[in-house]
Amino acid sequence: MFSGTYYRSAYSTDLSNPNGLTRFAERCLSELLDRVKKKSTSLRQGIQEMDRKLNATRSYLNGARKSDLLSDNDFFSARRKVRIGMFLVTGILLTEGLLNYFSTLVFISGEDIGIALLRWLIAIVLTLGAIATAERFMEAIMPIRKHNESESKPRSVLMIVLWSLLFIGVEIAIAGVSEARARDIEGGHTGGLLYYGFIILSMTLPLIAGGISWDLLHVYDSYKYTRKYSIAKRTSDTVERQIKIVMQRLEDYYNVRLNQAWHRFNDFRSYKENFNLRRGMSENVNGQFYAEFATFKNEADRRYGAILGQMELPAEGHRARKEEKAA
Repeated sequence: MFSGTYYRSAYSTDLSNPNGLTRFAERCLSELLDRVKKKSTSLRQGIQEMDRKLNATRSYLNGARKSDLLSDNDFFSARRKVRIGMFLVTGILLTEGLLNYFSTLVFISGEDIGIALLRWLIAIVLTLGAIATAERFMEAIMPIRKHNESESKPRSVLMIVLWSLLFIGVEIAIAGVSEARARDIEGGHTGGLLYYGFIILSMTLPLIAGGISWDLLHVYDSYKYTRKYSIAKRTSDTVERQIKIVMQRLEDYYNVRLNQAWHRFNDFRSYKENFNLRRGMSENVNGQFYAEFATFKNEADRRYGAILGQMELPAEGHRARKEEKAA
């Protein structure tokens, strides 16, 4: 009753028209596609942004040097080695820095900011310089061979001499600084066990840290490269999954609206057929796209595809367009 009143007032021209069912079916399809297009427009910007990110990530993955990648077992071993090594180097760095700082207190006294800053600078320079020269010294006498290389780089006598002199010079500086603190600890005396132990500790810690750092260099670059590759691969999978979720959301929205449009048209058709019988009118629906739901859906899908085609996934979209051109 209420639907009849609504149709007579809102769609009187379609009711009285001999092709009213065709007009109303077209109206339902147009409204359906307008709503889907509006929905797709709101999602398109996000999909395009994810599409650009996905293309950039895939470009990196396709151009990656597979020979530089670690296997799964090697990667986890390298990760454990790098984490332990970095923890030890950081601990030694802090310990050596504090030892050098406390040693400078003996011969650089004062509480001014400038004096304190000078002590810290000397401690930091000695610590970093000792660790860096120890690492370079070891690399000069024992060149690094990476996991994907059959041979290590050839030795350079010049580099061995250079880094040996620099390492010895920094060690002598550390020995001089630590000797002042060791003598102060011993109350001005020299030659005790604590005296030599403090000096040896201050000189040995940078050598240990340099050795650990040198050992890490064998796998560190490959570990970083493999880790970056793994992150990019996970990012690619995540973005592709997000795009599919958005596309599925649009597809679900379309199906819901399609069923609503069909039910609306079906309701109008029932009233229109009764309206035609009362007035002796007839309307041939044979062969029309709205004769049944399957053909109605096929027509909607055909028109909907023109909208959806602008939002396809990159790989699927390019493949579909190539197949259409080939056909």
